[in-house]
Amino acid sequence: MRNTFADLTEYDTCLHNALVYEKEAKDKAARDHAGGYCLLLVVAVPNLGNRRYIAFLFPQDCERRLRPEDHLTVIFDLENSAPETGWRAVIMKNISFTPPGFCTLSLIRPWNRETGTWVDLPADQEPNAIPFTTLIDVVGARKLLASIQPQRVVVHLVS
Repeated sequence: MRNTFADLTEYDTCLHNALVYEKEAKDKAARDHAGGYCLLLVVAVPNLGNRRYIAFLFPQDCERRLRPEDHLTVIFDLENSAPETGWRAVIMKNISFTPPGFCTLSLIRPWNRETGTWVDLPADQEPNAIPFTTLIDVVGARKLLASIQPQRVVVHLVS
């Protein structure tokens, strides 16, 4: 089906309204998720050291709010939850051993643009990573992830 418009003004109005609705939806999602406490399981990725991880974010309704390619800031320091101090994260499609109700994300250590180095953080601001080598098969990985206590973090949606 093809949309037709009487003139350029009608087209501009429809386009503008669509952009306004999209921005309002993102703003609502940001308000819903602004500074929210979530639970996070982190898995260390082989050969990436302490810079990148695969992580699983809970609550159960996150699939309705968060979509693949959404950007987040994840903060492990619950006392100082300023978004500029956090880790960057991008929501990904769920992988085979994603625990039920969790969202899968790529977690990236903060980068200092001024010095061109990865930021070293105190131990309490680091993820408690599960070694990837312990996740032998899908069933075993799901059982292991279900038995581990997730970390409590603060999550901000980046708009």
